[in-house]
Amino acid sequence: ISSSKIASDGEMLRGKVMKEILSHGFYTSELWLRNSSGRKIPVDMKMAAVVSEAGDESNFVITITDIKYRIKSERELRRLADYDSLTSLPNRSKLTVQLEQSILLAKENASLLAVLFIDLDNFKNVNDSLGHSFGDSVLIAVAERLRSCVRRSDIIARLGGDEFTIALVGLDTLDAVVKVANNILLAMQRPFTVGEHDLVISPSIGISVLGENGSDVETLLSNADIAMYHAKNHGKNNFSFFSDSMNERLINRIALEKRVRLGLENDEFVLHYQPKIGLLSGHIVGFEALVRWNDPERGLVAPNEFIPMAEELGLIGEMTWKSLKVALKDLRRWRTHNKSMYLSLNVSATHFHDQSLILHVNNLLTKFDLPPEALKIEVTESALIKEPEKATQTMLELNKLGVELALDDFGTGYSSMAYLKRLPLSTLKIDRTFVSDIDVNDGHKAIVSSAVTLVKAFGCNLVAEGVETKEQLDFLVNHGCEKIQGYYYYRPLPATEIEIILAEQKKTD
Repeated sequence: ISSSKIASDGEMLRGKVMKEILSHGFYTSELWLRNSSGRKIPVDMKMAAVVSEAGDESNFVITITDIKYRIKSERELRRLADYDSLTSLPNRSKLTVQLEQSILLAKENASLLAVLFIDLDNFKNVNDSLGHSFGDSVLIAVAERLRSCVRRSDIIARLGGDEFTIALVGLDTLDAVVKVANNILLAMQRPFTVGEHDLVISPSIGISVLGENGSDVETLLSNADIAMYHAKNHGKNNFSFFSDSMNERLINRIALEKRVRLGLENDEFVLHYQPKIGLLSGHIVGFEALVRWNDPERGLVAPNEFIPMAEELGLIGEMTWKSLKVALKDLRRWRTHNKSMYLSLNVSATHFHDQSLILHVNNLLTKFDLPPEALKIEVTESALIKEPEKATQTMLELNKLGVELALDDFGTGYSSMAYLKRLPLSTLKIDRTFVSDIDVNDGHKAIVSSAVTLVKAFGCNLVAEGVETKEQLDFLVNHGCEKIQGYYYYRPLPATEIEIILAEQKKTD
């Protein structure tokens, strides 16, 4: 076409275009043109001069390409880079940029800025029981609820999973922060309806404040995260402001996590055995294997300090298998004194539902040439009611192997007697909290007496834990209890001391 016909949407800066072409031989640009229907569309326009035989540049070739799909794809890529695909909320990357800008503005205006870190309590159970598709629908609904609790000027983002962050900007007082946190708790109390299901999801909220708890994005987010875990560990469904003491506890926790991992690698976890006494014979009939941590710095550490952490870190399985391997090796040696001697080991709720449990138990019994009745697996009621169908199946499979099961801490849980009676249990253990007070507490006497009657009705054996006094022993004997364990006879002891006791017992037989 001729230069006189060049136009862009009716008008073009022809001088600028001509200058570019005369200088470089071509001109390229992205612009908007109207198509034949009158709609504006984005195009990529390229122009190049056509040199005639005479050397004139009076004619040009123009190529126009519709680029609306490319622009749409670029916008989508930018959206994916900055926004969560599920909820359409800003993601961590976008949040960081927005929060950096808000922090600068808050510092300039001397205004209050608070970061709320929100985690949904027990959300994993929703995905596990109802499926991830259902969980995604709940997360979308949660995002809408959170939007309704904040102003348009505030920032709300999804960090991933069931974690959300809100930045409250331009506030005057902490009371305003508290009000928003309370509004979120109230909003989440209303059931979420997804398909045929209604459920309530509670949040745990941690709060950090600009200036007091940090002056940059990472510090504020980290401290709000710490405060959230504090809220979660204090009952959930609440909020907590960050404090220095929380940070100190976190530092100590991280150090302990590292020590637990290292301790497992270095075989610092050892077994102590508490003898179980048969009251008819007065002799040791079995042992409970108890894990202790022989920390080089602190000495022996009680299980309540490291078992919960080992479960959280996913180390409880390895710890249990190592312990069981050592315990069965010791038991094989001790059964030379008494062929009916048995060992019991408590298995955590997390580990009890591990599909490899049956296989490992069977392999270890075979390895040490021990009959199945030489091992008793102890579980708490919490392990049974967590996933009752799966727990029942595990118990039945262990029962098929010939491994007996004992219910630990009997009397402290919430399972119905009808439910417990259906389970293949061979032994019930009365919790030490009842035994410790039977010589002074009439209520506990009645509980223990009833427990003995129930156990006999179930056709199970009964073991009383925590027996420490002659009065407690006499009460249990008089009410028909057959086996006990406790400090009255023996504390948990290392294997070397057990050897000595068994040798002495053999002499008196």
